[in-house]
Amino acid sequence: MPVKLSLPFAAPRSALHYRPVLPPDATQVPPRPRTSILNNKQVKSTNPPIKVLKEKPEVWLNLRHFFQNKLLWLVVLSMLIGMVLATLGQFAINWGTSTYNDIHYGNPRTYQVDAFVGHEKGTVPSHFIALNLKGRVEIIEFPGGDPTHTRIFVGPQLFGSNVDLIPVTLQFSSSGHSKLPDMLVYFQNTHITFHNVHGTFQQ
Repeated sequence: MPVKLSLPFAAPRSALHYRPVLPPDATQVPPRPRTSILNNKQVKSTNPPIKVLKEKPEVWLNLRHFFQNKLLWLVVLSMLIGMVLATLGQFAINWGTSTYNDIHYGNPRTYQVDAFVGHEKGTVPSHFIALNLKGRVEIIEFPGGDPTHTRIFVGPQLFGSNVDLIPVTLQFSSSGHSKLPDMLVYFQNTHITFHNVHGTFQQ
């Protein structure tokens, strides 16, 4: 009668792992790797290595931002200063010109000159006064040696702002048509000519 031996520390049969017995003509199939291991290998092989870029220090970024803003403010401030200087310069030029004209021509603007124009009696030159009377150009002639034949020549009417402050000057020059000098009236960078004919001036 067979005797069953029982070991006190023997493991139960349910805890044993059995490997199937293959026939002699069959080949052993290698074990399939776990899906988690396969996926990790594929991810590592397909994805390129990622390079970690070093970030610039915040100090350099703050300095760059500061200098950019500073440059912008310098440009704006320079433009404002240029505009103010241009305005002040224009004001100074206008004030200087008006002051110079006040000293030399008075108010109303008056210009006086003596000249021989062929209307004289004797050796005394004729006296001329050019006026800007509220924008109207007027010339007064006092013939030399004969003040009773005083003549007034009316010139053009000036238009614009502050036209009463424009000085009017005279110049006498001989032209080809006569030996007597003509009267040239200058104002606003232009002039008109009064021709010396028949003992008087005609425009």
